[in-house]
Amino acid sequence: MNSKCCTYIWLLFSALFLCSCEKNGEEGYPILFATEGLETETFSKASITQETLNGRTIYVHGRRNTSEVLLQNVPIRHNTNGIWYPDSPADTKKWVNGSSYLFRGMACSSDIGISTNLSSSSSGPATPGIEVFNSGLGIWVNEPENYSGGEASMIDYLLSRSFSVADGKNRPLVKLQMEHALTAVDIYVIKAEAMYGACIESIKLSGIYNSARMTCASPAAYSSSASEALNPWTVSLEGDRDASYILSGTLESQVPITNDAPTTGAKMKIITVPQPLVGSAVLEVKYWINEKTVSSDPDNYVKYEESFALIDHLNPWPSGHRVIYTLKVDSGIHLTGTIVPWNDIDYIEGTILPAV
Repeated sequence: MNSKCCTYIWLLFSALFLCSCEKNGEEGYPILFATEGLETETFSKASITQETLNGRTIYVHGRRNTSEVLLQNVPIRHNTNGIWYPDSPADTKKWVNGSSYLFRGMACSSDIGISTNLSSSSSGPATPGIEVFNSGLGIWVNEPENYSGGEASMIDYLLSRSFSVADGKNRPLVKLQMEHALTAVDIYVIKAEAMYGACIESIKLSGIYNSARMTCASPAAYSSSASEALNPWTVSLEGDRDASYILSGTLESQVPITNDAPTTGAKMKIITVPQPLVGSAVLEVKYWINEKTVSSDPDNYVKYEESFALIDHLNPWPSGHRVIYTLKVDSGIHLTGTIVPWNDIDYIEGTILPAV
């Protein structure tokens, strides 16, 4: 839905809402919300997109005249008219002429701790799990330690930029520009078009952290032209670099490798904590190549394996971005990679890394 349409619907809804309020002897225009900033296509089964966010709860924090708390982690939901407003009519606030305002919102792929646990914890959440504190400006997240639950078991967390209003008489639609706080990692294995066949035995990513406490002292300001995540997160890594993610197959039950990254079956997607990489961060691939020379020959699958130390490539992994590794199989296996904003849905190949 474009911004003009959203604004028109908001004005219409506000008028109807105002009429209802006036009948009850109240005055003022309601403060209503909209969201933007996320990608429209799903990165993984756990990631939140602009569309899937509409089925979730956003928790809003708002202040008036700098210090007065107006909204404290108030749940708001998306309505069929495209506008977000509080679950409870009692939480609906109204604009006051001459008052200034500041808003932010937060959401999670799991509602663990979002509405009830808003204080710092000494023990941390379960694995996987998340605890949210300081009204959304702090999180302690434990991503899964392995790939047994697949990408659906990962946790995604969103924090909006801050949206300021100089004077309540302007009565804008409050735009919550949502950003991913964590890091997405894509691993694709593709093959050369001329090959007769290739399949994966395993993709293994190991030697990374899966747990961190993260704080954002002050969210970035709303920008109508924003394209990258800018909320300044401070990351305190927890535990050890012992997360190990393995996608496995066999020659008999093949994980197919195609020549197209988005459709290849040989891919692994995780959500993890932002972090610098060290020598223990390794990407290992075991794969089979059909080395027959003509199509009429019987299949002749030969097994290969390679490993890549990631310390010098795409390092560190930043908050709010996707780290994309592509391994292309031809006469050997070649690794390329790039880092893109998480709200960018295009597949992009980037810096060439060492080839084997």
